[in-house]
Amino acid sequence: MKLPRRPEWVERSSRSHWYTIAGISFGAFMIQLDSSIVTLALPSLQRSFAASLASAQWVSVAYVLTVVALVAPCARLGDGWGRKNLYLYGYAMFTVGSILCSIAPDLASLIAFRVLQGTGGAAIAGNAIAMVTENIPKERLRDGLAVQAAVQSLGLALGPMSGGFLVDAFGWRSIFWVNVPIGVVAVVSALVLLPDATQRRSMPRFDWPGTTLLALAAIGLLVGLSGLSGLPLGLVGSLILLVSPALILPVFWRREKRAGAPLIDPPTLRTPQIAIGALGAMVSYLLLIAPTVLIPQLLVPLGWSVSATGVILFAMPAGFLTATVASTAWLHSWAGNSMRTDVGCVAILGAIVALASRPTEIAWIVPALAVLGIGLGVYVPANNASVMAAATARGTGTAGSLIALSRNVGVATGVAVVTLTLHVAGHDSRRDASDPAGAAHNALVGAAHWAWLVLLGFAALAALAALASAVAAGRSASAAST
Repeated sequence: MKLPRRPEWVERSSRSHWYTIAGISFGAFMIQLDSSIVTLALPSLQRSFAASLASAQWVSVAYVLTVVALVAPCARLGDGWGRKNLYLYGYAMFTVGSILCSIAPDLASLIAFRVLQGTGGAAIAGNAIAMVTENIPKERLRDGLAVQAAVQSLGLALGPMSGGFLVDAFGWRSIFWVNVPIGVVAVVSALVLLPDATQRRSMPRFDWPGTTLLALAAIGLLVGLSGLSGLPLGLVGSLILLVSPALILPVFWRREKRAGAPLIDPPTLRTPQIAIGALGAMVSYLLLIAPTVLIPQLLVPLGWSVSATGVILFAMPAGFLTATVASTAWLHSWAGNSMRTDVGCVAILGAIVALASRPTEIAWIVPALAVLGIGLGVYVPANNASVMAAATARGTGTAGSLIALSRNVGVATGVAVVTLTLHVAGHDSRRDASDPAGAAHNALVGAAHWAWLVLLGFAALAALAALASAVAAGRSASAAST
């Protein structure tokens, strides 16, 4: 089917690249909103299906895991079919999946329909950053990526607030029905704002073995974490699954080096700034999603409503958006990527220390979440820009899909890590709700404290990644000047 062309007034406008950013960002917002909107519904899903948190979390994890498995193949498909076409196919699958999720009769069906949603999400996520890079002037690349990252992360962080209101007012099924009109608007915006698909090239060979190995590694990690979090897999089975990525990933890497059309281009990944930046992207999105899982599990048992908890969480996206706009406007001319990631890490570390100190006190939680959002709002766009700047013209698709892959691994791992930490620390939402003033309350505070300390370790890892990226950038600049 031949798609209608982009209108002439958009095509000829001096701001056409910003129209492109707007069209891309709409899809990115929708996909990330749905990654996190479920987190506030988890307590409701647990009650509705009489399920444990370890089981209910898979409504969120299955979606993100599907994106992880398919984001790189979808980027490859975008090379051959055109990125606009993949965007539109993705919207269609996502919208159909949303309708099916809203009528799911049981937890297993809901998880299966989330996989269909995730397939559509992968088609969008796998082509977003590459489309930005290919359609914006190089001197404005960092600003374009900052806008895209801001809208994307805003969707990720706004999900809990909007989900909280919808669940309180209409029940958990409403968080999927709301995607249907959004999907229709997304299709129209893509048709009008996105550049026409480039001339169709011969379809690249598809690396099915690489795709399978990457998916198995991600599944092993996340199912293993779920087993340790209470999913009835047994200790031995959970540990085997947990260590399986250490065996699978070396096989995947050897496969990619020999493949004629690798899923992830090895020369691109061997660039230090890109590899380190991918780690930074994973950790930063882990830190962005983790509070949206952790805080509802802490505050709802203490008597806070789901919608009120969502409002509290809004401090984080508000800080993120403020920081992104401010850094783009004020730091554009004099602060490079390395300085921005350093500043972001300082704010992130300080915020998590504050949250670990007073994990259930609202007077601490709200400002600390705002500072956490500010830190991530400075760090994420600068880290993404550093990765894309280090990529060659040929490698922008791989670098963009690598960021998307890392981001979604971070989201899925963040959900699983918080669930595991609360389980190990002895948090039980039903028990905590029945005795919030007694021993259960003390256990709740202790679990929250340990969860934030674990997240502090990940924040330290982000700081190390920022430092290593700065060193790699300096060496690259020195080599280029000699």
